[in-house]
Amino acid sequence: MDAIAQSPVGTNGIGVVLASVEDPIDDLFLAVSNLLQKEGYRVRGFIQSQRQLNPGTEPATFMQTVSGSRTRQVSQDLGAGSHACKVDAGVIAELAGQLVNELEQETDLLVINRFGRCESLGGGQRPVIETAFVQDIPVLTAVRPRYRFQWEEFSCGMANTLNPDADEILDWCLSLIDPQRASFHAGVALHGQTGTGRVAYD
Repeated sequence: MDAIAQSPVGTNGIGVVLASVEDPIDDLFLAVSNLLQKEGYRVRGFIQSQRQLNPGTEPATFMQTVSGSRTRQVSQDLGAGSHACKVDAGVIAELAGQLVNELEQETDLLVINRFGRCESLGGGQRPVIETAFVQDIPVLTAVRPRYRFQWEEFSCGMANTLNPDADEILDWCLSLIDPQRASFHAGVALHGQTGTGRVAYD
């Protein structure tokens, strides 16, 4: 049984955005994280980006800390025509271990860019989410319909469902990390910070 099911922590400590492939989740999460960090809140976690490394090849996938201090390629070049998962599960597990260690420091919010394929199979960032939950650290993540069933099993229904909307996401974060500012008008602070480009999502 997962630590989430065993924990006595309240049900509002996890916020999950139900996202489609068209929703710019990483842009939204990065914008919210940047704003919170500028306000002095301690935010840890990862967002995902893609970068074209060589002409004529598929973009490579990278994980970047929300602080921008570290970036790591997590995709593998499996060759043309391959339909296997290109994410390197070993690298994801390594990053997860690093993030678990970082949670030993004071943390106001954990951002996990998505509950995806690795997490649905029992690996990926699952240990980080569990660690944050039992330490009463709010967790912000996202899931697409393909992995909704696995997410519900993992979270035991103990999550707040959020829309892919910057105002709503920021208000939820503030309601947990600084309730006195929960009525903060996110639209003003986030204006112009969120992108509209599509980011690969799995």
